[in-house]
Amino acid sequence: METKRASGPIILYMLYGLGDALYQNLAYWIIGSLTNDSQRLSRYSGFYKGIQSLGATVAWQLDAKNVSYLNQFIGNWVLLVISLFPMFYVVYNLTDHSEDPPLAVFEDVDKQSVASASYSVEKTV
Repeated sequence: METKRASGPIILYMLYGLGDALYQNLAYWIIGSLTNDSQRLSRYSGFYKGIQSLGATVAWQLDAKNVSYLNQFIGNWVLLVISLFPMFYVVYNLTDHSEDPPLAVFEDVDKQSVASASYSVEKTV
């Protein structure tokens, strides 16, 4: 009898975990898409993890102050909805670019010019 009663919360916790994993993957994808500079990416990731840790601290304090679960739930959803607007702005303005300079530029070369160039090199050697 108790197993039937526990199945609902177990499924709910699994869905919470899935939602959290999807949100984290999206956040790290957005951070990784901002730049190719590893130092800048590490700063962005550190800032993100710092804000995440601040959120965990606030959550512990809210629980310690006996804030009702419904108020915590509403607060979480309000913060999520507010954060979606800047996230959509950033994602919309992402550009497909690379900050690294190009290594080489290749042009179309016909076989005749390659053969004559290699022949002239062999002649001089």
